[in-house]
Amino acid sequence: MTTRLSPNFTLQELCITQHRDIDNRPPTEVIKTLRETARRMEGVRAELDDRVITVTSGYRSPELNRRVGG
Repeated sequence: MTTRLSPNFTLQELCITQHRDIDNRPPTEVIKTLRETARRMEGVRAELDDRVITVTSGYRSPELNRRVGG
């Protein structure tokens, strides 16, 4: 199931990680912030003539952040 945060961004793409052994699902209160982030990224995308934006790290759980040295 895909959770769309905005027309061009999904929750899944903002939370994807190569570390499959870590649960990187954000808590409900963080999803609200990610929705706002996606809304703002839509504005950036519009400024760039609707160019695709690739997200490499939209959210990191505390465990994932420790694992990657963040």
